[in-house]
This record gives sequence, structure tokens and C-alpha cells, in this order.
Amino acid sequence: MIKDFLLNDCLLFKNMTDDNIKSLSNCFKMNIKTYKKNDYIVKMDDDIEYIHIIYSGTCIIEEEDYWGNRSIMDVVLRNQVFGISYAYANIKKYPVSLVAKEKTKVIIIPVSKVFSPCSKHCVHHNTLIKNAVEVLAIKNISLMEKLEHISKRTTREKIISFLSRLMILLIIVIGHSFPFQGLS
Repeated sequence: MIKDFLLNDCLLFKNMTDDNIKSLSNCFKMNIKTYKKNDYIVKMDDDIEYIHIIYSGTCIIEEEDYWGNRSIMDVVLRNQVFGISYAYANIKKYPVSLVAKEKTKVIIIPVSKVFSPCSKHCVHHNTLIKNAVEVLAIKNISLMEKLEHISKRTTREKIISFLSRLMILLIIVIGHSFPFQGLS
């Protein structure tokens, strides 16, 4: 069981108190596992039984084609969730692998516990389900933004699209715009 781990920074546990999280940890029978660098946390074609939260360390999501060529699809950092999209989509086996890129601690939650409210009908379980939908929505928006960039026809258009989006995010974070003359 998870005892000393504070998960408040994980979006899946947003708006929950430490007591709510501890209660969920017991109800869901959450466990933590430690992996060494280059260990597979999930292998392609494994059954989808757990949702994974990266507690510490960094992982990559990699895809392997028929000929054994591997492609890095994404990086999963501390407090990020892996596997929830596949579980919600009712996919039975992982189409990708999750690999630790350094010593990594992962919290595992049985999928069956997340999707089936407990007999106590606790409010924090409903909060977790709502937060899971938010995690999926944020991932969807992120993928749409990536698609926007890669759908441009030329490399130059792709770079301009990416840098334009980066500039917009910078303006939002800093709170003011910069004089910009455009490209010629």
C-alpha cells in the first residue's frame, strides 16, 4: 500500500485532500513498484490491467513495428498518468510499451477499481473519475495541437506553426506581448 507518498501534484488527484487520497489508495489497493533504467513497465501486447502514475523518474512510450523498428511516441514525466486512454477506450492490450529511462517509481491502480465505484459511494471516487476525464481532455488537446503542426505541408510551415504556438504560450505565461516584425 501507498503510505508516505503525496499525490496532490498529480492531476488525477486534483481537488482531493491527503485523507481522500489515502482512502482511495486503500480502496483501490494501489501499489508502488520500482523499475531500473531500461526496464519495461508495460510491454506491447500486455493486458491492460492497471493505470500507471509516474511517481518519480522518467519513462518513454515506444512503439515497435513489424520489423522491430522502435519509435519514441512520447515522454511520461513525474505525476503523469499512463494507460488511462487505453483503459477508457476498452482496448484489451497495450499497442505500445512503457520503458523507464532512469530509476523510476510507478504507482499502479487496477483499472477495475477506477471504473467501478466502491460500495461506499465515496465522493472522492467520483472526483477521481471527473479528473480522469480531464486528463483525457488535456491529452486530446495536446494531440490536436501536434496534429496542427505536422499537418502543414512544408518543413518551414511546420516550424513556423510550432514557434507561433510557443510564442502564444509564452505571452500567456508572461502576460505581455513582444514586438514582432514577422518573417520576410
